[in-house]
This record gives sequence, C-alpha cells and structure tokens, in this order.
Amino acid sequence: MDMDDAQGWHLVVLWRFPSRMLHQQPAELNPIFLPSDLETDWLLAKMFIRNADSIDHQAVHHLMKTHFLSEVYTVAALRSFSVIHPLYKMVLMAKALSETTYSSLCLPENITARGLESIPNFYYRDDGLKLWNIINRFVKAVVEYYYPSDSEVRKDTELQEWISEIFTHGFLGNTASGFPASFHTVEEAIKFITMLIFTVTGQQ
Repeated sequence: MDMDDAQGWHLVVLWRFPSRMLHQQPAELNPIFLPSDLETDWLLAKMFIRNADSIDHQAVHHLMKTHFLSEVYTVAALRSFSVIHPLYKMVLMAKALSETTYSSLCLPENITARGLESIPNFYYRDDGLKLWNIINRFVKAVVEYYYPSDSEVRKDTELQEWISEIFTHGFLGNTASGFPASFHTVEEAIKFITMLIFTVTGQQ
C-alpha cells in the first residue's frame, strides 16, 4: 500500500535537526513536506517515515516486547517455579516443549519427515535448504579447524557443559526429544550449531 493511500491526509513531518523539538507547525527548522512538493522531496519524506516506523517496530515492539521479555519470563519461571507449580506448565508451554524434537528443528530432516521433498513451488523448503547448506558449510569449516578429531570435542569441558545445560534446562532432560545431552563427535557439534544458527537467523 502506498503511504499516500494509508494516510488519509497527505502530511509527513520530518525532524531535520535532532537537537530541535518536533512540532506540528511548519518553521525553518521544522519543515512539513506535502505531496505538492518536489517529487524527490516527498519520496524522501515517506522513506524517512517508513524507515523510522520500521526501526521502532523491530527494535521496540518486536525485539524488546517479544523476544527479550519472553526470555525474562522464561528464565524467571525456570528459577522460581517448581515443575509441579500450576503456572509452570502454562508459562513455559511445557506440553508443546515436551513434543518438540531435535529433528523438527533440523530443516532437512523436518522436510523429509513431513513428506515435502517434491512439492512444487515450496519456497520455504527451497530457500530454507539453501540457507541451511550455506550455514552448514561455514560451521563445518570453523568447527573442523578447531576440533580436528572427535576426541577434541569430547575433551572440551566448556562445550560439553554448554550442550548439557541446553539439554537439561532448555529441554528439561527429555531424552525422547532426541536433543543431545553431550557431543561425542565433530559431526554432532556441527549439526547442532548449524541448527542453532539457522533457528535464530533463517527460521526466525
């Protein structure tokens, strides 16, 4: 939708100098741009407004009010509620969590399990697998550089503590989920880190 159609009345106010207050009355340091202005001026005005609105939405309403606050609620619930507390299951969506499997978060396995390999024009699969493979190649190169053998993975206590905490506290030690409680091989570490990066980038 064009901003002209969305406004009802065609008025865009730009704050030209950050040190000045923004007012609704036109002034030398507080210009008001109209559709009757130069086409480039009006286009730039709309671009500024859309950009400001997008930044506000993503940084405040999306990132802070959903992701960041969800983390606060979850961490506090894990630290404060016992597993039998009536709010524990409601707050943490324990049922959904208990049904979440490792393979469901690994896109190639998820696509196969759902029988979606050959459906035409399935852009989530096509684009998603491209991103997955790109991430996987990058992770493989980095991990194999620092962990030339499976024994190096097993000996890294920090790495093992990291995956153990994710399994124990993030997935409540549910072995049926298929989530690893520890890493035994380089390939296991590569797969998990690929899944993690894909989840917080392409999947998000």
